[in-house]
Amino acid sequence: MEKQDGKPAWSEIALSLLIEAPDRAVMLKGLAEGLRPSSWSGSLAVVLEQRRPLIQRFFNDEDPAVRQAARAIDHSLQREIDAEAERDEREIKRDERFE
Repeated sequence: MEKQDGKPAWSEIALSLLIEAPDRAVMLKGLAEGLRPSSWSGSLAVVLEQRRPLIQRFFNDEDPAVRQAARAIDHSLQREIDAEAERDEREIKRDERFE
């Protein structure tokens, strides 16, 4: 993954792998595992939300298996974003109580 105009973007290598893969849906699932950063600052929910378009671009892919995989990945990503946002809210409320 890299940045393009300040936004997350698939690297050329990742896109090449996806194009050439015998099972593109499986490859997309594998690439999607890299959406969650190993380190970040600020809200993980915000970071993941910024990366969602990388998966959503495959919603209209010519391959139905890729479309289905993209929607499943996006659904899972949205659940993780929601959980992280709730965690952020709890932390904010906890911090406010201690101030």
